[in-house]
Amino acid sequence: MNKAALIEAGIDYDEGARRFSGKVELYEKYLRKLFDDPTFAELQEALAKQDYRQAFMTAHNLKGMTGNLSATVLYQAVCPLVDELRGGRPHQPLEPMLNAIAVAYARAKQAVLE
Repeated sequence: MNKAALIEAGIDYDEGARRFSGKVELYEKYLRKLFDDPTFAELQEALAKQDYRQAFMTAHNLKGMTGNLSATVLYQAVCPLVDELRGGRPHQPLEPMLNAIAVAYARAKQAVLE
């Protein structure tokens, strides 16, 4: 993986590797798995159906995965959506939050998979 591209895409590579006890190969393996995981697509689907309970659980899972992998920009994009969905029905429009997540997700995915 191109460490500079990962950092530019908002992934704190050094912190992520540290979380994996310096096992860079293992860290990179799990970074790749993040983009094989269906969680982001499931989040989009739940929001499209206005299933806010499912959307909360899925967004919370995505938050945890991105936090554990030090995908910092993506994590920071997911946090407001989790907070908004925590109480059930949202009080703000969710589309801007989902768009911010999609942009961060695409940037990180491109950096990881290139």
